[in-house]
Amino acid sequence: MKKIIIHKSYKSIRKPPKNLKNEDKDLFAHEFTKTIPSSHVILGNKILIINQNLFSKNLYLFTKYIYFYFPGILRVIKDVIKSFKNSKKNITKIDRGMWITDNKSSVYFHWLCDALGKYQMTKDEFNNYPVLIPEIYDIDWIKEFLKTLEIEFKILKNSKRYVIDELLIPSYPAPSGNFNNENIMKLAKNIIDRCEINLNDIEQNKRIWVSREAARRKVSNKLDLEPILKKYNFEDCILEELTLTEKVKLFQSAEIIAGSHGSGLTNMIFMNKKTKVVDVRDPNDNIKNAFFTLASEFDLDYYYIEREVDDKIIIDPDKLDKIFSEALNGQNI
Repeated sequence: MKKIIIHKSYKSIRKPPKNLKNEDKDLFAHEFTKTIPSSHVILGNKILIINQNLFSKNLYLFTKYIYFYFPGILRVIKDVIKSFKNSKKNITKIDRGMWITDNKSSVYFHWLCDALGKYQMTKDEFNNYPVLIPEIYDIDWIKEFLKTLEIEFKILKNSKRYVIDELLIPSYPAPSGNFNNENIMKLAKNIIDRCEINLNDIEQNKRIWVSREAARRKVSNKLDLEPILKKYNFEDCILEELTLTEKVKLFQSAEIIAGSHGSGLTNMIFMNKKTKVVDVRDPNDNIKNAFFTLASEFDLDYYYIEREVDDKIIIDPDKLDKIFSEALNGQNI
């Protein structure tokens, strides 16, 4: 196996939230300066793929590249046994391929930033390796990204075993929740360019509320927020109903987006510099800072409020009114 360094390590400096309160500094301070480690790609030969498991010739399991986080040795053993048990013994051979997915790749944020981030960092130097997609990710919106970006891909059946003569296995471009600036900027530009949007057709200065109506956890008091959204002329958008091109066009048109912390906010990468993001965060959360760091990478103005302390997602309408007024300088329209 051969290891090739793609990006060197560097120090990332993030700008603080625009409305940072003294009592909240501990939520963000550890993110203001971060070392982004080097990224690399492994070039492996005769790699065995069963379901989502990658094995070298001596049956070494590439756990760092197939699990978003290590789930524990018992879970790994269980997954491996299940994969062998449920797959046919005959081998399908493939000349070459690239592996970009892990066990979180069906989550929009992780697909876009982690999986496609891996593709982006290798595509220039290794442009003739088809992406190998496990059958579990044979999902329409994932294939829409692949087709839009004109990425050659192959769906691997769970019931089959494959041996890949040459397999590219990229590392993460950066630890999850962090981003290699050069890589994520190139990825966003690549997607925008491929969508071929006519800038003259874009209605500027839209205000977008990223709805969670199609999400597993909805905003429980959405009706209480509607007068505030109407007051500030926010458009309530269910992103799951839009095509990729429609999403890109929508976020290209936005002067501000807002919503409860979730994958929909990932689309901020399509926004223009100096536009604004309002992230409704979990209370006292100093871990889930991905959207704060992502906004900084794209030079967006990041604002935040915290949802109420509750098992449900409840947003205080007065807090939302106040943050909209601050972010928009009191402009209702």
